Amino acid sequence: MLKKLPAAGSEFPLSQTLVCITGGCVITGIVNTLSFSKNLAIYIFASWQITFGLALIFQQAKVYGASSIKQAQRVAEMAGLSWVLFGILSVVAAWEDTLLATSLILAGVTLNGTFSVLAGPYRLTPASEKETFIVPCNTVIVSWVASTMLIEFTH
Repeated sequence: MLKKLPAAGSEFPLSQTLVCITGGCVITGIVNTLSFSKNLAIYIFASWQITFGLALIFQQAKVYGASSIKQAQRVAEMAGLSWVLFGILSVVAAWEDTLLATSLILAGVTLNGTFSVLAGPYRLTPASEKETFIVPCNTVIVSWVASTMLIEFTH
């Protein structure tokens, strides 16, 4: 069972996460009103995942490697690689309109959504300055993609 830390200074309260999700849904409404396709959301989402994965591999993994648990660097590199691969798969999935393609994108949405929850309101340590920017951005992008797919799926 997840244990929620009390909100303090640089941590993300649940209300901030909900505001980010609402922001993603508002962006979806605006973008859909302007007749952009779901592919725009998916391409931005894929770019975000690839960028995020590369930053995890080449920047954050070194920080984890400097800790007392040296294997944490390899685990971070593997997580970064999975993020890059989800980004690439999301681009490929945007070209298809199949159940498999939709499932791949939903898997990426689940991965990124879980990150927003675990690095946001359920984090175990205080948030860094970067994380106070990255987590809300991730939440907005994930909300945008999820709600765009939901709108497309219901029509």
